[in-house]
Amino acid sequence: MAAVAVQHVTDILKSHLHISNSDHVLDTPRNDAKAPQQPDIEYHPDEAKWKARTARRLAEDPSLLKASLPDGWPTKLESPLVWQGSDWKDEKQWTYDLNDVQLKEIDDALKHFRGLNKPLGHISTSTFPLPTLGPILADLSRELHTGRGFFVLRTIPVESYTREENAIIYAGVSSH
Repeated sequence: MAAVAVQHVTDILKSHLHISNSDHVLDTPRNDAKAPQQPDIEYHPDEAKWKARTARRLAEDPSLLKASLPDGWPTKLESPLVWQGSDWKDEKQWTYDLNDVQLKEIDDALKHFRGLNKPLGHISTSTFPLPTLGPILADLSRELHTGRGFFVLRTIPVESYTREENAIIYAGVSSH
């Protein structure tokens, strides 16, 4: 399978780069070759562009609709990470509001890290200690990595801190 894939890529490169088999030297590109472009895909999906791109690809190759998935490719994805927006009806399902004790712990961890006089690259669970909040953040981290894939941590008073302190808090909390 790998040899077939390598040969396929080699053939594509030869056709687009005009590599000569005999001397392995690049030939002058033909003028009739269309320059490759990045697809017009943005961070925020654009349904009209998606439909136009799909229509163009199907017009170029109508057999795409009949193409099967590669061997071993799952026909259906099933995981806690597979969900739809309608699965999350109540904001309480994905938000965590820090209480005053937890906010004080974060503030103490910030002061602790600042007192170490270490560069920001040294932020870790040991340099930003959160003894009671840390285990809660570990549970949220598991939800992030093996559950729904996101959560919102609320109530950190970002306006009370400098930009650098906010960065330290972000990295410190994230280290847990």
